[in-house]
Amino acid sequence: MAEKQGGGQKVKIVILTIIILACLGFIVKQLMPKKYTYSRVLIDVETGKVFKQNMVAGKPVEFPTMSPYSKKNTAYPAYKCNKCGTIFAFAEVTPKMPEPGKEPTEPPPMPMGPEFNMPKCPKCGEMMEITVPEIPQGQDSIQVTGEILIAKPSSTPMPVPPPPPAPPAQK
Repeated sequence: MAEKQGGGQKVKIVILTIIILACLGFIVKQLMPKKYTYSRVLIDVETGKVFKQNMVAGKPVEFPTMSPYSKKNTAYPAYKCNKCGTIFAFAEVTPKMPEPGKEPTEPPPMPMGPEFNMPKCPKCGEMMEITVPEIPQGQDSIQVTGEILIAKPSSTPMPVPPPPPAPPAQK
């Protein structure tokens, strides 16, 4: 009977060891840094496909980037002009970030900031009525026919609308 208790003790130790290792594995997994992603709508200028692609947050993306449709660096952010209906690519500028603790060695190639890196319709010139094209739910992509125009960033700031008129003074 003493032998059976010794065998039962070994089984308990093995089970306890497995539980402890599983808990340690779970804890280590929770402590590992997470990769956050976000989705961007891109257009392959070679195939005319508009699609969503996941990007890793905090990792700069240089455009054009790899397209799953042409298997080449032909994908740019996609935009749609609500004024004329054109879906176009935008050659977005990704600023080169200096290494941590180092000063930048060269100035940016053009003025930076959201007011300069704004898409402008290459067909009608509209800047204010620009949106991202929607891909219908359940579809991976949409097809754009015709030539895909590529818009370059503006070197002049986006116009700022005038402030609304002040309300009349009450007496």
